[in-house]
Amino acid sequence: AAIGAVGTVALLVQRRTEPLPASPPLEHQRSVLRLSGLPVLVVVMALLGVVFAGVEVTVIATARETGQTELAGVVLAAWSISSLASGLVLGGQRRVFRLRRQLLVGAVVMLVTLLPLLLVVELPAIAVVLLFAGASVSPTLIAGFALVETMVPVERLTEALAWVTVGISVGFALGSPGSGWLVDHVSLQAGFWVAITAAA
Repeated sequence: AAIGAVGTVALLVQRRTEPLPASPPLEHQRSVLRLSGLPVLVVVMALLGVVFAGVEVTVIATARETGQTELAGVVLAAWSISSLASGLVLGGQRRVFRLRRQLLVGAVVMLVTLLPLLLVVELPAIAVVLLFAGASVSPTLIAGFALVETMVPVERLTEALAWVTVGISVGFALGSPGSGWLVDHVSLQAGFWVAITAAA
């Protein structure tokens, strides 16, 4: 709660990075989803949501089934910490790739680094895999959200960002029961197939 409160206040006081207000057009316009490229990006972000769901559900199920529920948070923290670290590093660097390429590279790295999840069964080993795989999360998300700004007029940015966020949420909502069903009816590791398939 304290970290969330401090972070929120720190974000609110940033004025130099705040986009300039833009008046909406007076005439009725079609949905931003009809703009070129945005529907594909929403689908990509939905698949990222499926990746997140597949990993989280399967890690928690593995912890439960092996009687190590207290380790679930630690394993997921490894996934989050490396994402945080890569986001901080990337945020402080000049952009190396164009945004589309950064999104593609991030997705490919995510897929490649998630593949070892099919070979490990113990939570410590899963934590090590996720520590490396998590490093691809922030760069991929950053590229996706930054791409939105290049695709839509500034006065439609809020709507476009909302659609991309909805995509992630819908992906998570669909990936969770899919992973859970596979874990319950096939095997613990089968839940990771959901994440890996979505990453691919």
